[in-house]
Amino acid sequence: MSNTFATPKELVEELCRLRDLKIGIFGEKKPTIRSVSFAVPGTKYELTSWRVWEQAYRINVSDSKKTYDSVTGQKRRLPTCARGLFTYKDPNSEEQKIAIRGYDKFFNIDEIPLTTWKSMKEHTRGPYELTVKENGCIIFISALSNGELIITSKHSFGAVEGQSVSHALAGERWLETHLQKVGKSKKELAQELLKRQATAVAELCDDEFEEHILPYRAEYRGLYLHGLNLNVPEFTTASSEDVSTFAKVWGFLKTDSFHIQKFEEMKNFLEETAKTGKWNNRSVEGFVVRCHSTVQAKEHKPTNDFFFKYKFDEPYGMFRQWREVTKMLIHDKPLNYVKYKKITNEYVNFCRKKFQEKPELKVLYLNNKGIISLREEFLLLSKLDAMTISVESSNEKPYTLLVPIATIGCGKTTVAKILERLFNWPVVQNDNIPSGKGGPKRFAHAIVNEFQNGHSIVFSDRNNHIPNMRSALRNDVSSELGGVRYIALPFLQNSNTRSFVQKRIINRGDRHQSIKVSEGVEKVDAILNMFYKQYRPFDPELFSHDQGYDDVVELDAHAGSLENARLIVDYIREHMPDLVPQNPSEEEYQQALEYAVNEYVPTYTKNMGGSSLKKKENFDGINYFGVCFPSEKVNNVLKEIISSKGISWNDMFASYTLQESFHVTMIHNSQIAFGPETANLWQQYLNQLENKHDGNNQVNFTIRNLVWDGRIMCFAVDIDSKSVWCGKTVNPQLHITLGTTSPSVKAYDSNLMLERLRAGKASDEPKIHVLDVEPKVNIMGTLQSVPKK
Repeated sequence: MSNTFATPKELVEELCRLRDLKIGIFGEKKPTIRSVSFAVPGTKYELTSWRVWEQAYRINVSDSKKTYDSVTGQKRRLPTCARGLFTYKDPNSEEQKIAIRGYDKFFNIDEIPLTTWKSMKEHTRGPYELTVKENGCIIFISALSNGELIITSKHSFGAVEGQSVSHALAGERWLETHLQKVGKSKKELAQELLKRQATAVAELCDDEFEEHILPYRAEYRGLYLHGLNLNVPEFTTASSEDVSTFAKVWGFLKTDSFHIQKFEEMKNFLEETAKTGKWNNRSVEGFVVRCHSTVQAKEHKPTNDFFFKYKFDEPYGMFRQWREVTKMLIHDKPLNYVKYKKITNEYVNFCRKKFQEKPELKVLYLNNKGIISLREEFLLLSKLDAMTISVESSNEKPYTLLVPIATIGCGKTTVAKILERLFNWPVVQNDNIPSGKGGPKRFAHAIVNEFQNGHSIVFSDRNNHIPNMRSALRNDVSSELGGVRYIALPFLQNSNTRSFVQKRIINRGDRHQSIKVSEGVEKVDAILNMFYKQYRPFDPELFSHDQGYDDVVELDAHAGSLENARLIVDYIREHMPDLVPQNPSEEEYQQALEYAVNEYVPTYTKNMGGSSLKKKENFDGINYFGVCFPSEKVNNVLKEIISSKGISWNDMFASYTLQESFHVTMIHNSQIAFGPETANLWQQYLNQLENKHDGNNQVNFTIRNLVWDGRIMCFAVDIDSKSVWCGKTVNPQLHITLGTTSPSVKAYDSNLMLERLRAGKASDEPKIHVLDVEPKVNIMGTLQSVPKK
């Protein structure tokens, strides 16, 4: 489902245009298309690897409003859906050519509307080729016009800095081994692929190189060939039979495949096999299904090649969680997991003891070694069957928390009250929680109380407009109660939303706990400004705080509350049908809307200023609370980091003047007005001034990156996860400003530089440079209040 380009030249021209203009095809702020170039050693050839923002693949196949041009109404499309695409300009003919052509992005069952069983029954055509989904990393093999064989990973070619052996080089070594066994050479393979104008697609599976989820040992190690794609813009791939024959001739390991003619037979086979996670007495991750589809078929042929995957949830979902949790444990990070909670707790305790006995296992694990043996030892000692416990544990989510992400006036409470009226799902309103220290935890505790009172679904009526509020809510609830499914409800916004919701708030009048129009439109405007200044949209790729939500139901801030409520009901009916066995009638919906809009009246009044805001005498003299570091220590660390990278200060940073003192700002006086939670946070810092000897004023940080843009330089840092001050800041990226190139550049500009970096605008002028600090460096400082000048 991409734009059709007749030639590689047309495709590359469009890719270059989108990349150079930094266009977000579907309205996203970051550029959709990026590229990286690689020189081919010993030749004049240069490969360009094209990368597409991952979320764009999903938007591209949806019917979202984002896919339509607001002016012309035309459908927007990606220039290519290839996942793994390398191009080059032939140095002799000057012709643009495709060197590597991966598969078009394909999706798991039920991942998008096109891959639901109902949809595929209508638009797909048999026969259905089922190919075992091998569990490794993808390797592409092709040839340049000069007969040079090239081997790449999905986005990389040759050696990779920081890796002793890159995936591409590991793939090349295995290719040489396979060719040697059948008496073939790399040159012969290059000529064959050049004749076919094709890319060979294989899975590198080798536990001695890198472990994944399933074991690949002894004779099972190597390259499993599973595709032959033509090097043309439109996705065209060979049949499984042709791939199997090619694998045999050229010495690759064969990927098992077979045909099922009828849709229902194919569906039944996959669902039955998923119950054991095995096929032919072998554990498999799932199957890739190849067929044909009438969707977006071209005029010259009635169907397209269409792929989808059927990944077995169990026990592999549990194994993946264990792998991620183990890495969190090794890095001493908070262990956040919501699935398979009971058995994962036992696994974590086992790992703690194991790492204490053999600390060297941690290093191996981080290098993707020993992952499977550690898991197998745990299962053996526990005398547990992986499939049984994962299926039992996957049902450990009896509770569902609906978490809106919005600003004020988007209709959260109205939606919540409609659902409450229809299904008696309780609404826990943050505006009904008194201001003061511990407010967020009291809010979470109130939610947990509703679950413990027998309710399966609870609506958390709070804006959750700041990323760390979203993760804190999950962590606070999960710390009290396991088995909670977290559903994000982002109210999507555009440039007109602010004025739209302001009118809505004014029309509402005083029917709100904390915003009273009778107190003046100016105050309403100030509160709106505060929320929009803080607001960050829900984006798991951009904000780590947004990772960990189980699902997302997108709502529209401009739509009516009834429409948004219906979207939530439809989602619950599809995914948790027991909770909504019957869809409400239109009359019931209208009665619920009448209740939410005209009958419901808040009975509690909350002061947006809060008691903390009134303590002006405590605020006026303090500019900010920060963690201050010895200047000599920071200077020495900076010098060590730069020299370890072989960089000369005079060559690279001579124009910078370093600060006389260094600190991390935790909270600034200007942020008190953000709301009661921020004011209460300020109060916690004030309280710390009275308890200077309790040990909490010593704070440890890890220096992650050195960042500079020709104007300002800073360290991006992470606070120690064990510190009582971890998470107690409204600053999206903690940092230490180091120096500037001009007195006119203010220390605050570090925030602006880091914000550009997070938004994917590092290549904009002034260009941002990032130097990763490896190994990580820890630095200790002292929490202090800094007076106004």
